[in-house]
Amino acid sequence: MEMQWSLPAPDDRVEYELWTTPTDTISKDFQRQFKEAAVALGDRAYFTPQMYIYDGLRSGCVSLDGENECYNLCTNNGRYCATDPDNDLDRGISGADVVRESLRRMCIWQHYGAVNGVGAEWWDYVNEFMYRCDTEEFFSNNQCIKDAMIHANIDD
Repeated sequence: MEMQWSLPAPDDRVEYELWTTPTDTISKDFQRQFKEAAVALGDRAYFTPQMYIYDGLRSGCVSLDGENECYNLCTNNGRYCATDPDNDLDRGISGADVVRESLRRMCIWQHYGAVNGVGAEWWDYVNEFMYRCDTEEFFSNNQCIKDAMIHANIDD
């Protein structure tokens, strides 16, 4: 887990980032517990979650004819990729599953957190997802994801 603090900021707020993925085991405790602190910091700080997604073009995952060359690690014909969290390409959570959940979290942040830098709903969604869907069986289950969004008060 890595956090970066930068001072001074042009708007007199501390700016901090969390670089992670939905399957990052090291930052899960932080993600479960930090919402209260983020809310308490309020307008004195600005948080930005960052997701590790690899550029499939630069990684050689897009063939000359535009096809995905990296099996189930990528989406969009090999354009956006993530590592396979269990290192088993034939079963379990795939890199493409991680990319889709990463993009979902980025969208939720843009709609619920980017304006104020707190994103209480983003923290709620991440926690609901970890509680309800963070297993091989439910990670990419649309009903589970929808349920997590409902419990976090996220419009789908």
